[in-house]
Amino acid sequence: AKPHNKARATAAKMRVRTVLPFLHAIAATATPRTADSYANITGVPLWGQQHYVNGYRCADGTEVPRARVNDDACDCRDGGDEPGTSACAGRQQFFWCAADRRFIPSSRVGDGVVDCCDGADETMRAAPPTGPRLMPRCPASHDEVSTFQKGAARRRERFGGRTISDALSGQCVEKTFTPFTYVLCFGSRAEQREGGERRSLGDARAFDTVSRTWRHEGGDACPGDVARSATVEIECSAGPSDYEILAVDEVSMCVYHIRVASPAGCDEARREELGPRLDAVEDDGSPRIVNGWLLTRGERGEGMWYHVGTAATQLFAPEGWF
Repeated sequence: AKPHNKARATAAKMRVRTVLPFLHAIAATATPRTADSYANITGVPLWGQQHYVNGYRCADGTEVPRARVNDDACDCRDGGDEPGTSACAGRQQFFWCAADRRFIPSSRVGDGVVDCCDGADETMRAAPPTGPRLMPRCPASHDEVSTFQKGAARRRERFGGRTISDALSGQCVEKTFTPFTYVLCFGSRAEQREGGERRSLGDARAFDTVSRTWRHEGGDACPGDVARSATVEIECSAGPSDYEILAVDEVSMCVYHIRVASPAGCDEARREELGPRLDAVEDDGSPRIVNGWLLTRGERGEGMWYHVGTAATQLFAPEGWF
């Protein structure tokens, strides 16, 4: 066997020790649950769900009961009790699109236009959503895996085993979205330029390894003496650039969300997120089928196996998969 196939098989065996018991436990319940359903709060990524299990604690210490989370009424000054609605839009709030793994501003939730590829941002509306971005196509699972595989290889080539922060810190990149040009120096500063004017978006604080973000604070003042700030999110990319600004959104007045694509984002944490889906495709990106079974996603994003011949589904790996 080729060396990389041996490594792949070894990695698969290691993952099965944790993945299979978990999937068997799911299958044993009457109502299968997804990995992030222990809180199951709409608009919150997996790593943030633990903050909502027994309600939500606001930044000022106020306790919000579970029943008042996502009830379309803003109880916290920081807006954290309404991650799935637009009630706290303008308070640095974001909505997590789980299907396409990205944040959108909370102001876009329930606005009648679908931004998440599965329409999750419009599911709480009474009327059906309309608009030019209605139901964009969700990315296929093998596309995500193929991007990771190529990005991880480039990461090893360009950055070795360094963390995202170590790999990118000290590097600078700029991108123009007319009329503004944004200059970002990782781990240091972020700046918006317009003509001959420069505005600081703040200095970087410590890198958050879970959300893959730098938080920039203390930028130049906006009207009302509000300091500009920004969140810089690093996404997994196959290149060819070592880093590239994908988009800049002003989610509320003088609060910015900057998305950056880089092979540095294809790290071990991203590998763990993909989990058994890394074994769901062949090296050329085509779906892997073993004895008629392929690994796919259920309606809520949970991993499940589907038989192409009988249309049967199951939540545990079929014989011969690993």
